[in-house]
Amino acid sequence: MKTRKNHKSVVLALAAVMAVVIAVTGSTFAWFTATEGKKNHFETAGITDGTSSIYEVFKEPKEWLPGQEVIKNVGVSNTGENDLLARVSFEEVLDKLSGSMERLPTPAASPQVPVLFNESAYLDSTGAPINGWMTLADALAADAGLSVDSAVETALGAAAYATLLVKKNVTNPGTTSESTGYSFVFWYPIPGDYTVPANDPAKAASYAGKKQAAAADLYIDESVDHSTRVLKVDAASVKFSAFSGRATTKTAWADFVVPQVFDTDGVTPIAAAAPADITATLLSQLDALIHLNYGVDDTGAATVSATPEAGKWVYNPEDGFFYFIGNIEPGTISPLLLNSVTLDETSDQMYTDMMYDLYVNMEAIQPLEAAVRSATGWNLTGTFGQSIVQALIDCGSFDVVE
Repeated sequence: MKTRKNHKSVVLALAAVMAVVIAVTGSTFAWFTATEGKKNHFETAGITDGTSSIYEVFKEPKEWLPGQEVIKNVGVSNTGENDLLARVSFEEVLDKLSGSMERLPTPAASPQVPVLFNESAYLDSTGAPINGWMTLADALAADAGLSVDSAVETALGAAAYATLLVKKNVTNPGTTSESTGYSFVFWYPIPGDYTVPANDPAKAASYAGKKQAAAADLYIDESVDHSTRVLKVDAASVKFSAFSGRATTKTAWADFVVPQVFDTDGVTPIAAAAPADITATLLSQLDALIHLNYGVDDTGAATVSATPEAGKWVYNPEDGFFYFIGNIEPGTISPLLLNSVTLDETSDQMYTDMMYDLYVNMEAIQPLEAAVRSATGWNLTGTFGQSIVQALIDCGSFDVVE
């Protein structure tokens, strides 16, 4: 515990630019806190007074893959001249596919979201067929006995028909049991003006120029003497894969304002969900497959505790903040609250083109018991909040002003 004398007024400075206690009238005080916020975008600006800031190591991934751990170090840095106390909260915004995958009789139309064709086994980087696949024109040129029923183009549609690839499969070649079969694949080229509206208008994802997955029962009708082969299709089997749309959810873990997110009409606001008590699980509040990997130190010991413990962070379910139990001294960085973020390896097609934003918000305040208890400070008056205050008392955090 630190003692400091000031007989005229209760005014302390955390740094030259930050008056952390301001005397008002009588025994009423206003507690001035330093705040800062940072956004991290996964596809996962704020104010600073120069005395405290969010310490962060983060590189936005271009493509966040299932099972991929993205380094996301979060702590608090004290660049001032006096000790400070710090608390941190998170906000999350998640935009991803909604509903189940459907097989439609026609290509997707907005707001439906096309399932994209995985072309890596069929086309090279220039769009030329590979692995034995050939265009329909090349297949017809290579096999004089092969032809196409006119109903095929009608059933697939001209655009999809033009993408049709053919692969000739010969079994037992050079023997009396030699036989020839064909495999077929096609897709729908998504037109240049196609856009799927995301619930946040700023995140509308364009699918222009991409390929929608499609399937159909295509088969060869071969003559008895094997001299002619006609490509035919079951017209009712032609289907195009899509999801029904996108959905956005958001949650503010504490009393900060998440940038407004709107429904697909671009007008109706989407309300933030109330954060749950994460004392036990310490996971993302929006999706169980997004893992917020909380801090560990150089020895592998956890830096986040379920109950207040000196030198560690603790989550307060009463207000949605993580509190560091102890002072952050000048020129130092707190133990990390967060080490990384991982998209679970079991994530499926529902997570294609997912957009996830994690906002980190920090408040710093001078180490005075009255400041953390005051309604104009951190207002730690609830049962769990009082246990945080007691832990700060026990580890000697508070200055005493006489």
